[in-house]
Amino acid sequence: MVKSTLLLSLPCVLAAVTLVRGANPSMRGISPEHYDLYAPLLQNGESTWKCLDKSKTIHYSAINDDYCDCPDGSDEPGTSACPNSLFYCENKDHIPAYIKSFAVNDGVCDQSCCDGSDEFNGLTSCPNICKQVSIEFKKYQAELNNIQSVGILAKQKLLDAAEVIAEGWLQEKAVIQQEIDFKYADLDNLKRELEILEKAQIKHTPIEKFDNAKTIKQARKIALLQRHILGLQDDIDVLVSILHDLKNDHNHNYHDMAVKSAISGYDEFIETYEDYKTTIEKDLADIEDSSEDFITDEYEVDEAEADVPENSEDELSSEDVAAKEGNTRPKESLLNKVVSVLPSGLKTRLDKLLSKENADVNESTVKSSESALESTRKAYDDLNSDISNQEQKLENINEELSKDYGHNREWLTLKDVCVEKNEGEYTYSLCILGTAYQKSNKDSSRTNLGRFEKFAGTVESGAKDRYHEHLHSHGTRCWNGPERSVRAFFECGAETEILEVSEPEKCEYHFRMRSPAVCETPHIPSEDKDVKLAEGEVEERLHLHEEL
Repeated sequence: MVKSTLLLSLPCVLAAVTLVRGANPSMRGISPEHYDLYAPLLQNGESTWKCLDKSKTIHYSAINDDYCDCPDGSDEPGTSACPNSLFYCENKDHIPAYIKSFAVNDGVCDQSCCDGSDEFNGLTSCPNICKQVSIEFKKYQAELNNIQSVGILAKQKLLDAAEVIAEGWLQEKAVIQQEIDFKYADLDNLKRELEILEKAQIKHTPIEKFDNAKTIKQARKIALLQRHILGLQDDIDVLVSILHDLKNDHNHNYHDMAVKSAISGYDEFIETYEDYKTTIEKDLADIEDSSEDFITDEYEVDEAEADVPENSEDELSSEDVAAKEGNTRPKESLLNKVVSVLPSGLKTRLDKLLSKENADVNESTVKSSESALESTRKAYDDLNSDISNQEQKLENINEELSKDYGHNREWLTLKDVCVEKNEGEYTYSLCILGTAYQKSNKDSSRTNLGRFEKFAGTVESGAKDRYHEHLHSHGTRCWNGPERSVRAFFECGAETEILEVSEPEKCEYHFRMRSPAVCETPHIPSEDKDVKLAEGEVEERLHLHEEL
């Protein structure tokens, strides 16, 4: 019976001990979970206590005696004697909190201590408003959670859109790179053709002697056909890949005749496809090799012919003379016979006509050669310019792909999206990753506040990471002051918007903004376990209990 009575009374005893410790001034300003850190030690019959940094041992009665004994300030958790200490506010019916010790008994009811426990000296009366604060906090928390939920969905849309844009860049990059490779091959053919035509003009050789100019044009046509074949080959490979995935990933329990027919056709095709593909690649390689060899041989032959000096008939061998005579056209032979029997006067006139005809023929040949040269040179220059433009496009795409648009390019879709905020005298606007402006609502004049320079978020500025703060700099210089600049601080929101604008320093503007780009999965703190520290500071000494 006695044992049963003791067991029933044990909870009451523990509760009484807790009340005594809570009422004990030495326990003031200490959270219940840290009571054990402030338990007394018996030394030589006296109650002592060791500072939490273990630097010093003091008499137990010196705790909260309004005199700072410990270097770390741990002996004065419930007074303002140690400036580096923290005061615990129980805040029953709400969330516990810590405030800096210098705010204890300072005559001001601290908002973080809604129970008024920080003003216990009786000089200032601070009512317990924790119930009202809790209601307002829960309402605010619900609104914030709703904003974050909607913002997270909006952010996912930003990420999806950014992925599409980036994928488009990659595809465009691959196409441009392939075009550049083909055009360089065409440029090489045009270069060889241009060299032949220039050599023909220098040596005054009729263009007909350089038959390989036509061969090069034919080779260019072959190269174009090769390009088309390779393009079709790529398309076939894509279709083969799609059918391969369809065969592996389709639902075998779902009997779709169209799918089965496609898979059956794929199985029949794939049996001979690899051999067919190998044959095509071999034929293309043979065509390319034979084309290049033929062009080279023709070029060497014509170059040799072009280097032969124009000898007189006396210097030619009998075989050359015979060949030359054999090549004389019939109408020229007949004309010579007729001329030989004409009177001298008529012969002179005819000689002049023949000379004029030969001159016209030579002039026509020269003009034809010059026209071909000019046309080929223009084609070469145009193609070279086209390649330069394509390479510039490629460089621009590579630059965009390498730019910093956030952890997952969340800012890419918002780039150059502009938002405004009317603040009465002025309307402020900011374009994401662009320029910020201030517009007068009186005369509509605009002032440049700066252009985006970098993501500038730091722990000191209160940002979770650098993407939460944007710096816009080098705006219009203030009269007798610095260049204007903007620091945009972003918090999670369903839409990108400016909430408020301030100017803490001359010509330095602060924009408080919302955007889904900075939304993260919300973490809702537990009211029973989590405590918020004043100004976000976490003191290491509060975690010493785990180390002791």
